Amino acid sequence: MRPPYQICPGMTVLDAGCGSGGEVTAIDMQEAMLHEAERQARRAGLTNVRFSA
Repeated sequence: MRPPYQICPGMTVLDAGCGSGGEVTAIDMQEAMLHEAERQARRAGLTNVRFSA
């Protein structure tokens, strides 16, 4: 994702294999959080993001 990253104190962030041309897998236990992340990714035009519970 592009700045601003909106990473706040208390959050956990995993950045693995972050080279260009890669794919992002977003994982969360809460479906609502995944839906919101997916909405934001679509709005940003991101096509290389997968979402998983």
